[in-house]
Amino acid sequence: MYPQLRAMAKLGLVQRIRIPDHRCVYWQRVDNETDEAMNELFDQNTAEVAGTGPAGDSDQVRALYRERAHLVAALVRAAVLDVGRDAVIAYNDPDEPRLPVLYADTDAGQISWHINPEDLPLFAAVPVVDPGDPRARWDGHDKQTALTRLRTLAAGQSRGPRAVPGQFGRR
Repeated sequence: MYPQLRAMAKLGLVQRIRIPDHRCVYWQRVDNETDEAMNELFDQNTAEVAGTGPAGDSDQVRALYRERAHLVAALVRAAVLDVGRDAVIAYNDPDEPRLPVLYADTDAGQISWHINPEDLPLFAAVPVVDPGDPRARWDGHDKQTALTRLRTLAAGQSRGPRAVPGQFGRR
């Protein structure tokens, strides 16, 4: 995302905001009449991204996501479905409504990933549910929490039995 933001900064669409004593760099939309310029830019570049992945990914990036999908499918089978826990797929991310989200209730807590629709055959054993299904309710975890939960699974540790079957975020 950073290269795209730098390109947008060169076009005057966004600007970098640095906050003292913060390691993160924040970006702010420049408040001017750039919406038209942005739409024109997207229209011009539509042909350039044709032939890449759904999000304009390069072939190399798409290959990495495909590899990740294989690993996630194996993890879901071994650490979720085969031990009687829930895993579901739902189209319920308001920011990415066209991408399915895999929700998995593991012994370490919920983990979730966006899945490329082309990779759905890898998850044939995981049911696709309605967006409002309680098993497809995100528990609010961020990437760091998900990685901590994955490390817990890898170490063979457990949070113990779930309190309410099919309900994420409750321990």
